[in-house]
Amino acid sequence: MLAGVSTKSAFLVCVSLMLPACAGVAASETSMTPASMSARAEASDSSAESPTSSSSSSSSSPASESSAQLRAQVEALNEALMERFNAGDMAGVAALYADDAVLLGPGGYRVAGRAAIDDYWTRIKQPVDWKLELLAVEGGGGLIHQRGVSTLRYRRDSGELHTSVVQFALLWARQPDGVYKVAVDAYWRG
Repeated sequence: MLAGVSTKSAFLVCVSLMLPACAGVAASETSMTPASMSARAEASDSSAESPTSSSSSSSSSPASESSAQLRAQVEALNEALMERFNAGDMAGVAALYADDAVLLGPGGYRVAGRAAIDDYWTRIKQPVDWKLELLAVEGGGGLIHQRGVSTLRYRRDSGELHTSVVQFALLWARQPDGVYKVAVDAYWRG
């Protein structure tokens, strides 16, 4: 579905969907410099600093970001999502989405905006665990596109264990404060 989508294409998707979360993201912007990516990876191992923020204001070119650096950034972002879910902090999971994020599922399912995203995640009352397998990453210009497989388990109100295994694509957009948040979350079976 979104396999092989370039950052430019992801940007065009944002523009075509008129997603406010992507506003101000220009193709000439970069998400982080190599130095800040290395610092981020080291900091995530030794401090409690949020993996979603960027302290860089450099104007280096998108080509300066290696795929390994982008992968490290996305792994830190995914880790934050999984840690919050696994700790039962559903409001914390929702907080990693932009206020105007869009979540798209099978059959035309669509959730959009802060209140709806918060409701989507906080309806899960008995989370068990969440594993995000990273398959591909690319990015630049304040956008990071990732594809992967999500295995999410929770208990229904009846106590029955529910397991959801889906493929997904996330588009992370750097917010005005430098923090990356999910702008688009699309998932499908298969």
